[in-house]
Amino acid sequence: ARLPDAPPGTAGISLFCVPKHQVSDSGEISSEFNNVNIGRIEDKMGCHGSSTCEINFEQAEGYLIGTEHKGLQHMFTFINTSRLGTAMQGVAAAELSFQNALA
Repeated sequence: ARLPDAPPGTAGISLFCVPKHQVSDSGEISSEFNNVNIGRIEDKMGCHGSSTCEINFEQAEGYLIGTEHKGLQHMFTFINTSRLGTAMQGVAAAELSFQNALA
């Protein structure tokens, strides 16, 4: 999303956390929903294990994460870190299979 004073293009994207329920100023989670709605679920040719959908955040309250206008850089840092975690899971599964084959 963009802050009001954001520069145009990808340089102006910022990251936000938008909770499902509204959060009070004291940090307590209320039973009232934040205005986050699913627009539609996309039809995909593959990867049916997880749904891909359009999410609408009209009038929803969110919280800035990271540095203003650096959201794209932060997102790529997260993606690269998660790739490492996924690779470690694959190596662990392969090692477990190998160890079980030896037993």
